[in-house]
Formats: sequence, structure tokens, C-alpha cells
Amino acid sequence: MPAPGLIVIGASAGGVEVVREVAAGLAPDLPVAVCVVLHIAPSSRGLLPEILNRVSRLPASHVPQCEPLESGRIYVAAPNCHLLVRDGTVVSLDGPRENGFRPAIDPLFRSAAEWYGPRVVGVILSGALDDGVAGLAAIKAHGGRAVVQRPDDAMVRGMPESAIRNVQVDRIVRAAEMAEVLNTLAVAVAVAGDQPPDEIEQGSDMARRREELSSPTPTAEIGLYRCPDCAGPMRQVGESPLRFRCHEGHMYSAESLLAKQDEQLVGSLHQTVSALREQAALGRRVARHAQEHRDESFAKFVLERVRRAEQRLQMLSEVLAESDSDRNLEVG
Repeated sequence: MPAPGLIVIGASAGGVEVVREVAAGLAPDLPVAVCVVLHIAPSSRGLLPEILNRVSRLPASHVPQCEPLESGRIYVAAPNCHLLVRDGTVVSLDGPRENGFRPAIDPLFRSAAEWYGPRVVGVILSGALDDGVAGLAAIKAHGGRAVVQRPDDAMVRGMPESAIRNVQVDRIVRAAEMAEVLNTLAVAVAVAGDQPPDEIEQGSDMARRREELSSPTPTAEIGLYRCPDCAGPMRQVGESPLRFRCHEGHMYSAESLLAKQDEQLVGSLHQTVSALREQAALGRRVARHAQEHRDESFAKFVLERVRRAEQRLQMLSEVLAESDSDRNLEVG
């Protein structure tokens, strides 16, 4: 049957087991459809449907391209494809990465908010940073429900904490309780799907808010920030949470953009450290060769360069060690 309502689930690091646990507890007669985005590498084999089918009483599958959105089914984002819902269908498509991911959680959540409004339950599970938070805010703005895993119950607490910090969530629950909560909310949103359209829309400005939240409009002039994916200039496109988008369509939250910049900066520092090590090693060899040929003046000159390279190497090594320590604290 066509789905009168929708549960959308987003997870990242530490999310496989909790998605599996939630799927195992969903009712076999669930009156809505379920869509799941789990951050995975583009080269991944995409085994999540197989994992879910071992425990779930609902059939789980990837979406090859486009198919009707039916109640009592679990649709899983395929590797390197975004998953969206549109006018009673679920769609798998290529598109610009968001927050560095494809599939990303925000596109699914935004599309669910646009097409299903108050008939959506958005769920944020374990993961780092804040992908899905802007989409969860869109779901709430359209009258939907927001459910978040308790941060102290998540393997990685960044996404749940960010969702709680930025969105007025309805429920904060442990993974073990999540399926029971979703089974109850599924009945509520399915009943909402039977209401007349004028009751569902919740006000004359719903269409305007749909457009704003599903396709954010730039709210600021081009800034100094460069897109981590294509190096194009980025514009601010949202306030809560703060987001930026480039001309190619890559979108980042402020938190994800800072994290990506840090990752790229650390990568550049590692390259510089490698170059300095090579320079010092080569310099020592050149100095030895000069000494063997009694060219003490040139050997002294080269050894001074080696000394400066080793000083810079020591300084950058300390910076990298401090950066690694900071990242470990953030993950913990």
C-alpha cells in the first residue's frame, strides 16, 4: 500500500548495530515506510539491507533508481547515492556531496519534510559531527516529529548531541527503546495521513517554508570560504544551523566545514613533515659527500639547512600531536 507516513533514520559512525537493533524491533504491520541513510564509503559493498533482513520482520532493500514508497518496507541508501522521497516515490540518485557524504542524511530529511510534512518521524542515531541536524530542523518546521538517541547510549555522540543542541526534539531515548517509540509514532503519523490536506498543511505559509527548507536560498554574499570538494566559493544558505553551499551544490554545516578544513590542514601538515624529513635526510647525505671531498665550507652550509629543517620538523610534529589529541577528545 502507498505509505501514508514515513520514518527517516540517519546514522553514521557506530550506527550499524543500533540501526540493526531498531529494525529488529519494528512491528511487522508497520503502517508507514522507513528510509535509512548510513554514512558509508563509495566503494562499500552496501551490506546493510542484508544485515537488516536477518533480523527485521520488514523487508529491507536498496533503491535501484525510483520506485513507489510502500508501507511496511525499509529503503536503504545505496553506496555513493543520495536517497530522497518525492511525491509518493523513493528515489536513488547521484548529486553533490553534503557535509562530505554521499549518501548524506540531510537531503533525505529535507525531502521527507517537503513531501510528507507532519507525517514524518525523523530519527538521529550514533555519529560524529552534525549531518542530519539541518534536515531534522526542517522536519520539525513542517510539523513532523524528532527522535534522537541518547548521547550517553551512542557509540559516537556527536550527531545526537548536535541534534539536541539545535533542534527542539520530541523524544530522547536509548537504542533499546527506540523501536517501541517508533512503532507508536508510526500509528500517529499514519492517522495524520488520513486527515484532509488543509489540516495537514498547518497554515498558509507551509508551501513557502517547504521551498525554503528543501532548496535553501543563499542568504549572504560569497565569502572567503572555499568548498573542500571543488574549491569553489561558498555562500551561507541557512541560519539554524549555520550552513554553506558552493556553486556546484556541495553543502556543509558550519561544524562539518570546520572539521573538513581541519582534516585538510592536517593532511597538508603531514605532507610538509614528510618533505622536511626528506630534505633533512638528503642534506645530511650531501654534507657527508662534501666532507669526504674536503669541501668543509659547503658541508657547513648544508648542515645549517639541515638544522633549520629539523627545527621546523620538531615544531610541526608537536602541532600534529596536539591536533591528534584534540580529535581524540572530540570523538570520546
